[in-house]
Amino acid sequence: MKKLLKIILPPLTGFVVFAALIKFGPLARHIGGLPDIGNETLYGLMDYFKIFTPLLFLTALLTQLLIIIPLWRKILSRSHRLLNVLIFVCIVTTTLSAGISYLIWDKSTGAGHLLSIFLFMAGVQAFYWFINFGVLYLIDKREFETPAAESNI
Repeated sequence: MKKLLKIILPPLTGFVVFAALIKFGPLARHIGGLPDIGNETLYGLMDYFKIFTPLLFLTALLTQLLIIIPLWRKILSRSHRLLNVLIFVCIVTTTLSAGISYLIWDKSTGAGHLLSIFLFMAGVQAFYWFINFGVLYLIDKREFETPAAESNI
């Protein structure tokens, strides 16, 4: 049961937080849809998230199952340090953010726009991974207690 909880709860929490930010945020009154998706704005990203949430959630579950849970097991077994895994996730996130930003960037808008797209993409991913690893930590909080701390009780 705990394994299933580790696969479903972290992505679900991230998606619920994003959905709440979109629904109750200052830009929530926007009515758009499919035409806004390709216009490289926050509205376009919000509409993309609204329309493709089931597919994005399925992708998040597969990523959780195939990549994050094995990494998390290594953290818990102490064969890898948490910091090393977080650095790895940051490198992958930065690389993917840069690649996606470059693909959707319109060169006529200038390099400053590319940088703003990249920072936004990286920020969204960093926020998601912060939530994801935070939930995993809360689920396995007892695993991180040191034996020395337990003997002092």
